[in-house]
Amino acid sequence: MILLDSNAIVYNLHRVEPYASRVKRIFIEGRDLAITLRIIDEGVFTPIRLEAWRR
Repeated sequence: MILLDSNAIVYNLHRVEPYASRVKRIFIEGRDLAITLRIIDEGVFTPIRLEAWRR
């Protein structure tokens, strides 16, 4: 089982290479993945914070 970190989610959403391709490969391989509510929260909040910082 692999515990996904919030960075993996953010890198995948924003296509930050080479990390996004590695995360995508893990998704495609169909391994058992785990994620916590805190990681989901951080994965959602980080893009919002970055957009606010850009403005």
